[in-house]
Amino acid sequence: MEQVIGTTELRQQLTDVLQAVREQRATYIVETFGRSQAAIVNLDEYRQFRQYQEQREVAFVTGAEAKRRAQGYLTVEIAMALRPGEPRLLGGPQPVWRMPVWLHLRGFGQVESLGSLDVDATTGEVVPLSPVDVQKMQDRADAIARHLTS
Repeated sequence: MEQVIGTTELRQQLTDVLQAVREQRATYIVETFGRSQAAIVNLDEYRQFRQYQEQREVAFVTGAEAKRRAQGYLTVEIAMALRPGEPRLLGGPQPVWRMPVWLHLRGFGQVESLGSLDVDATTGEVVPLSPVDVQKMQDRADAIARHLTS
């Protein structure tokens, strides 16, 4: 049973709230000025949640590892001049690390983003780009390189 409680009401009823959380396993959402700020949950449930969270984190690939795997994929499958940018974790049923793909040219450094690449956050496998997307990245990189070096 989840209940919403304001901070003023919580201050006035703290003992009762804590007793309900402990004995009835009640959950309270604490609001300030109509915005949810925190949750008060039973300690056993919190510990179970933390244990679940820690187990999930062990199964997740780090952002650094995802970036390393993306670099290998880009070098082998597309072009050596491409580099992955900073990974961003996107949640959902199948979480992925998404990172921009940058064109790097000697003497120019990081030139332009050519798209993005995903790495499965649970397995560490790169989500392959379609042949059409690979060709588009290669064509765009070639056009940019020709323009900058001519």
